[in-house]
Amino acid sequence: MVNSSIYIFGSFDNGYTQYPDNYAKEIYQNFFAQAKAKSQIVVHRDKELMYYGYVRKLDKSSQYIGFCVLLNGIMFSNISNLFAIFENAIAEFVSRGDIIAFNEHGDIISTTSSLTNQQQQISNIIANIKNGIDGMESYTKSLPPVDYSISNTEHKVFTYSDPNDTLVNASCKYAYTYIAKDKGCDTASLSGYKGVIRKLHKEKDELFSEYSNLKNQYDKLNKQKKQYRNVIVLCLLVVLCGIGLFFLNDTLNSTQQTLSESQNDNIQKEKTIKKLNSDIIALNGNISNLESSLSSEQSKRKKAETDLNTLKNIHMEHQPLFIKSTSFNFNTGWLSFEYYGYYKKTITLGVRAFDGNYSHSNSTTFNVEKGHHASFIYLSNHLSSSRRYSFELLIGNKIIGGDRH
Repeated sequence: MVNSSIYIFGSFDNGYTQYPDNYAKEIYQNFFAQAKAKSQIVVHRDKELMYYGYVRKLDKSSQYIGFCVLLNGIMFSNISNLFAIFENAIAEFVSRGDIIAFNEHGDIISTTSSLTNQQQQISNIIANIKNGIDGMESYTKSLPPVDYSISNTEHKVFTYSDPNDTLVNASCKYAYTYIAKDKGCDTASLSGYKGVIRKLHKEKDELFSEYSNLKNQYDKLNKQKKQYRNVIVLCLLVVLCGIGLFFLNDTLNSTQQTLSESQNDNIQKEKTIKKLNSDIIALNGNISNLESSLSSEQSKRKKAETDLNTLKNIHMEHQPLFIKSTSFNFNTGWLSFEYYGYYKKTITLGVRAFDGNYSHSNSTTFNVEKGHHASFIYLSNHLSSSRRYSFELLIGNKIIGGDRH
């Protein structure tokens, strides 16, 4: 596990807000002040403290949200992986909708004015970020001494595509290191939701525009109809001519037919608009169901990870390694075994075999390495392959693994 502190900050409708609030407010505000891209990571070194900040600009002007992971005495040797952790946190924020969410245009905007009234949601997000940071434990290393030949205000600017070694070396050398990322800032699911919402909104705007044009044509034809009626009355009074009346009536009938066709066309367009609005409501319902399923799966995963970490911690308190399997070579007398090391440690490892009548044992100094490994320990080459033995690996008098061969 990585010893870290995590903060969330941003600027919404009522200005800057932060949780939890502390002395670093100016540092976090400076992260945004220097932000040139849609999203960026800012690494700030202050003696033995390393601030790993992330700033994501929202689609409403001057609004943004950010995270900061604070380490003491250590640093990350892989900065690119931090983008994925922070981008997943943004996706979860949007799916919950209590702090940031999609509007009807598919833009991401804030839905609250302050972080202090959203403590439960923030605690969940911080826990998820913490899990991601703990997963980067293998990418941590000791912080090198401060290079006093470089000014404590000097900074360097890079892009996401620059080599990782270049980013890491600069992060501990300069006061501020900026890594910009303008493209691919959203997770796949977030991009999918945004695309559906924007497409539906565009179709709705196009249909409304077409409906407005047809309505204008309808009103124009209605006006023309009234004008033709006035002409008919004047012609009857002045000319009283059956022939003139015939032609004017024919024109009126033609106009009436055109008007009727336009009205029918308008009715069909209105039906199409209603259907598309219904489709939009159905799709929004599907999106809500997907978000609910995503939240449920994330909760299950979080519980499983918590249970696993609990079991792992209980096991780690009693021994530095977990024996996965063993095998014995009766010809050479060596017991081979595979193990997972929780942490590096030098121990006295014992081995014992017995078949009910006789027992054989040995011990040696053994260096446990972190991670998955295979090793072996000598027992005896006087064991008979025709007999069944119980083999045990021990630390002191505690049996940590074994099998029958």
